[in-house]
Amino acid sequence: MAMWDRYGKGRGSGIVAVKTTVENLKLALSESPHRIFLGKVNYVGWDLASWNNYGLTMCFRKDSSYEHEKEVRAVVWDPDIVGRNMSDALAAAHLRSDYPNSGSDPFLLRKEDGEHGIRVPFAAARFVTEVVVGPREGRWVATLVESVMRRYGLQIKPKISDRLTPR
Repeated sequence: MAMWDRYGKGRGSGIVAVKTTVENLKLALSESPHRIFLGKVNYVGWDLASWNNYGLTMCFRKDSSYEHEKEVRAVVWDPDIVGRNMSDALAAAHLRSDYPNSGSDPFLLRKEDGEHGIRVPFAAARFVTEVVVGPREGRWVATLVESVMRRYGLQIKPKISDRLTPR
């Protein structure tokens, strides 16, 4: 129940949980042409953590207040892509009418600067093992989730959590 209350604020807010495994995550990403690193997140107290300037290591860190999540992350790490995206962001910043006096970081792309990021092929059908709709959701949420899953070729039928059922 704690998960539904923590993330759904206990009100029935359209909360849906998707279950998977690390092996399924690997399978879902297996057709990507990019180097992808998978790893457990290291939860740290930022006031005590040593700083590591290696970007990949920093991608796998998160504040210790989230340790209950037991998160695994997938990170695309390709120096050519990182360099190209930073160059694209700087080029976009130079085109702004307020450059260099905008006060914003020139390496942060704005929505109006165009598409950014990279496309990673992802086989959702290989990823999902179970879909659970929150116990406070209306039946319509499960129906909507099922419709969306069918639209994307996922054959799994969502379940509704029974956590409100007396035991």
